Amino acid sequence: MPSILTRDLSLASVRALALALCTTVLLAACGGGSDETNPSSSSGSSTSSSSSSSSSSSSSSSSSSSSGSSSSSSSSSSSSSSSSSSSSSSGGAILSYTISANVVGLTGTVVLQDNGGDNLTVSTAGTSTSPFATKITAGGAYAVSVLTQPSSPAQICTVAAGTGTANANVTVTVTCVSQYTISAHVVGLAGTVVLQDNGGDNLTVATTGTSTTPFATQIAAGGAYAVTVLTQPATQICTVAAGTGTANANVTVTVTCISQYTISAHVVGLAGTVVLQDNGGDNLTVATAGTTTTPFATKIAAGGAYAVTVLSQPTTPAQFCTVAAGTGTANASVTVTITCKNVGQFVWVTNPYDSSGNGSIAAFTINATSGALAPATGSPYTSANNNGTEYQPIAIVADPSGQYVYVANSGCLTYTSNPPPMLPCVQSAGTVGIHGVNPDGSLVIDAQPPVAMTGTATPGPDTSVQPFSLAVDPAGPYLYVGTFDSAASDNLIEGFSISTPGALNALGGSPYADGFNQSSNLVVDSTDTYLYSANALDGSINGFTFSTGVLAPNTLSPYLSVTSPYAEATSPTGAYLYVADNGANTLYVFSYDGNGNLGAVANYPVGSTPEGIAIDPAGKFLYVTNAGDGTVSGFTINSNGTLVSMGSPFTATTYGASTTTPTAIAVDPSSQFVYVANGDAGTLTAFTIGANGALSPVGGSLGPVGGSPGTATVSTILGGGGPSSIAIR
Repeated sequence: MPSILTRDLSLASVRALALALCTTVLLAACGGGSDETNPSSSSGSSTSSSSSSSSSSSSSSSSSSSSGSSSSSSSSSSSSSSSSSSSSSSGGAILSYTISANVVGLTGTVVLQDNGGDNLTVSTAGTSTSPFATKITAGGAYAVSVLTQPSSPAQICTVAAGTGTANANVTVTVTCVSQYTISAHVVGLAGTVVLQDNGGDNLTVATTGTSTTPFATQIAAGGAYAVTVLTQPATQICTVAAGTGTANANVTVTVTCISQYTISAHVVGLAGTVVLQDNGGDNLTVATAGTTTTPFATKIAAGGAYAVTVLSQPTTPAQFCTVAAGTGTANASVTVTITCKNVGQFVWVTNPYDSSGNGSIAAFTINATSGALAPATGSPYTSANNNGTEYQPIAIVADPSGQYVYVANSGCLTYTSNPPPMLPCVQSAGTVGIHGVNPDGSLVIDAQPPVAMTGTATPGPDTSVQPFSLAVDPAGPYLYVGTFDSAASDNLIEGFSISTPGALNALGGSPYADGFNQSSNLVVDSTDTYLYSANALDGSINGFTFSTGVLAPNTLSPYLSVTSPYAEATSPTGAYLYVADNGANTLYVFSYDGNGNLGAVANYPVGSTPEGIAIDPAGKFLYVTNAGDGTVSGFTINSNGTLVSMGSPFTATTYGASTTTPTAIAVDPSSQFVYVANGDAGTLTAFTIGANGALSPVGGSLGPVGGSPGTATVSTILGGGGPSSIAIR
């Protein structure tokens, strides 16, 4: 390579040239420079490539100045970076900003995030401000959130205004407050209960007995809590005590679980629809005919009260349902019995001395709501002219189907005087008339031919036998007729089976001996096992046991223990016989054993000359008519058969004289109404039965009993005829 140096350069010149070249190279590598003693000439020094050798000292000084200039430029670049600006490769400036978290009230450690990352852990207690590591480019979005809440101690940190656009440095406030645990202290649990707090955060507890369990979600200090039961255990009721409040500390709410019991209604005899209630609500509609047991929807907590009542009675057909032992305390599941019975539809009354002494039968319809009576079509009815054998109807009963009535016709022909004396009369054969019942309660006289009494004559009939009393056993069904054989001076009971349509067929062994003198009353007990006859003239009571209707005397019968037994009734539950003593003005109570034999229990005074006795079908109340003073005595019946007087007797009628000889008495099948026949007044008095058994007259004009209408007074049917017996369907 040829040399760039001329050969005639001196050594000093060569040295000067080399120094200048070196300075130029250094300046190019370091970005230029200036002479330290002459800054303004640094450029000239760095660009001059042909300085004379005599200025080498100056060139050296210029190189030093250039180095200082390069250092100053580097320092300026660093300063620009620290003020949130940076240079792009093209030389333009882009700004970025710091996002900081101002954490207030912290007592533990919280982890924050910005834009779903850039985790920032803050552990400074109290208040502190900490920046996120990553800055946000101007115009960029930020979103500060809590990743992990403080746990030791537990707090809830919330971010205020945590999102936005960064156009400057941003400080977001994060407030931390204490949070508290809400726990359920469950006592007495025997299944599984599901609880809630604030309408959610379901907590299922299945630990038997006592346990304490926290809800999953804690509540911030000052926040509300509300613990409730979402789902009860199958056989318990759980209740929350002090379940609501403000959480300023950990809270434990007590939930007490106790057994709950089912209240059921055992409905008997229903023929329509009845609506029941428990504790004044929880309506239960029962429409199953016959007998059924149905639970109320709402169970009762152990020790809680129940009260079963009837809200609405059946109407098609009209029935009256009564509740037995419907109130109490639930310490186990309870079944309450409701007995439904048809409301009486019709009343029939025999009038032995009506119709010129030949007698008649009156028929009435019953108002199912009030008990008031209205005469049936064609009432009263006479049967004497049909065949000349049915005179002086003295007793009447309805067959179990309600389609027929049976009438005991004592058998006297027309009297020779009017009003008729008791004797003499021209005797004819006594009969039992069989009359059909129309849908409106009116009668079809002699729907079947009358049946003559046979007595002891072979073959019958025996014209000396007079029927005086009747009794029906619904289980057979059987009809028993108490008679008096005037020729033989003894009593007989004639027995019949009842066949369709209402016909009578004599039972084997009939008639059956029944002591002496007139049989004034017959009664069949509610167990369909025993029959008792009261013989007023000899003071005896006879007892019989029957199977397939055939009577057999009880081992200790007759029972001679009263003066003049005139009327009888047995308790609907069995075991007790009540006898009204016409001669002693006394009501006797007898129990009977498994053989039907009687044992004295108690006796009670009644009014003068008692002639009738009736017990309501529910077995709660007993009534006695007192013919001698025109009153009705009332009693409540205890479970042991003994009686409690209702107090003053009830007046049988307001018509005529104070003594109106109330004779027969009957209670309608629904135990709502009582009907009393007033013999001398020729009236029928209607009463309603109060809750305690007291009688209240039914208002309104009710029409005549016999064939001689008169002016009706309040609750009294007027019309002569001396009514003697009542039957109700």
